[in-house]
Amino acid sequence: MIIYDWREIFLEPGVIGVGIAIKERERLMGQISVKAEAVLEAPSEEVYATIADYRQGHPNMLPKELYDLQVEQGGYGAGTIHRFKMRVLGMEQSYYQRVSEPEPGRVLVEQDIDSPQHVTTTFRVDFHDDAYQPWFAGPG
Repeated sequence: MIIYDWREIFLEPGVIGVGIAIKERERLMGQISVKAEAVLEAPSEEVYATIADYRQGHPNMLPKELYDLQVEQGGYGAGTIHRFKMRVLGMEQSYYQRVSEPEPGRVLVEQDIDSPQHVTTTFRVDFHDDAYQPWFAGPG
């Protein structure tokens, strides 16, 4: 199973001043967390390899709102540094992230580098009820 957790604090630049806007947003909204799960009919090793491959596999699984993925360092799993853009509600945001693998082959984490947005995406690949179907959960 792949668990996809997406957390983001949305900021509105120019509202009262950035520092105050951030604190006010955190006070009012806290973190936004989104999860998506899917059971895939593929070996878990292949699912994880696709997610961890930022040059070929990962770009092909992104929704259309996430685009322009550029690998700056590495390209597979831990140590990869990449940039991408996201368009939501007509607004475009750019992200700069580092990838880590707290549990290699099972958990992959993307975290913002030097960003006030604090976006963290976590991918988990686990076995579902039967040994053949991995369980995928993604951004967080």
